[in-house]
Amino acid sequence: MTLRRSSRKGHRRYMGIALFSLLLAATAAAEPALPADPRLGPVRADLERTLSRVSHEGLPADMVVSKVREGLAKGVAPEVIRDVAQRLAQNLSASAALLRAHRAASPSPSPSPSPSPSLALVRVVTEARMAGVEPEAIAPLAASHEGDAVVARAIEVVTDLTVRGYPSRPSASLVQEIADRDAPSLGRVVAGLEAIRTEQTVSRADALEALGRNMRSRGASLDSALSRALESGDRAGGAGASSPGKSADAPGHTGLTGAAKAKKPKK
Repeated sequence: MTLRRSSRKGHRRYMGIALFSLLLAATAAAEPALPADPRLGPVRADLERTLSRVSHEGLPADMVVSKVREGLAKGVAPEVIRDVAQRLAQNLSASAALLRAHRAASPSPSPSPSPSPSLALVRVVTEARMAGVEPEAIAPLAASHEGDAVVARAIEVVTDLTVRGYPSRPSASLVQEIADRDAPSLGRVVAGLEAIRTEQTVSRADALEALGRNMRSRGASLDSALSRALESGDRAGGAGASSPGKSADAPGHTGLTGAAKAKKPKK
């Protein structure tokens, strides 16, 4: 009886050790590894330390590995690859810290929010910062009461606009307004702004202002605000055919413009 009981305990202990070993092996297999490329030899130790730190912080280490692979494919010097990887690791840490500070301060739709930001959001914020979006532009979006999916999509839109030359802070303000009011339309923001810019022949900053003005003045959806902004004469700043100072009815206007100006009598 005693021998049989001991045998069962030994079997359970063996099964527990085996299961733990399998879990460790699965975790190790899931962790990204540096390419086995001899060109990384001089900087491999530094890269492995960087990768280990990112993994230990629970951040998406595969982004670092992807950056290393990209550098190798482009023939970048190993020392430059190492420096870029280290900057990316710092960016990942800073992005996670920004999200922890601002997502924790926002009302969460989940009754038990996680203290750690989602990896998807960390990726999106990191990519935004790498594209030149200022942290001050990202912070209000991160603090939104919307769910992670909407916040991530909004930050992606701001990143796209920034890459296209739109100023990041005004872009973020407009995108946040659209996300709060008409989140399903976020995917049409970039095309809409480009249409305003080209059809109305205005600057990027003026296109942002025109769309934002129509969103605010009418409490409108994105589609109706775009339609209004694209109407003839509705240019940024309200400078259309009927704007003060340009209309024939404006105070101080002579009513004589272009071909309508009176010709002086010939002598």
